[in-house]
Amino acid sequence: MATAHLKAFSASGYEILDDEIDKGRVTIWSRAAVTPRLGDLLLIESHGYAYDVEIVELTQLRGGWAAEAEVVDLY
Repeated sequence: MATAHLKAFSASGYEILDDEIDKGRVTIWSRAAVTPRLGDLLLIESHGYAYDVEIVELTQLRGGWAAEAEVVDLY
């Protein structure tokens, strides 16, 4: 099985893929040393709205991590 390579937008930044936020899901990739935990809540701004999202899946990648999150609230 091949190891996925992370291509975040900066060496210490985060990339939030919100194409499916209207379906209640986002993907977050990062090279940051701090990895979220399952159940962590994060606040994401997208398309003029603020969303609380909960981490529901984590994947360790070479040089970082990826997380799947589900929308739990919209402001």
